[in-house]
Amino acid sequence: MTCDGTSIVGNPRFCSPLVEVTNAADFGGKASNLARVSRYGYRVPRTAVISRDGLRRFLSANQLYEP
Repeated sequence: MTCDGTSIVGNPRFCSPLVEVTNAADFGGKASNLARVSRYGYRVPRTAVISRDGLRRFLSANQLYEP
């Protein structure tokens, strides 16, 4: 998965490369902590993460989310 505008996600508000995540409120604690340890030099697989808002919109658009 990429966040370069050509992927399925394609919207930078909803997707970010893991190493750029700085806000646990937007991307969750696991993504935030993995990004932090990668900045300290630990090896973490290169990946992208979906924001909480992006997940909610995906679930809603596919009628998988009940408010």
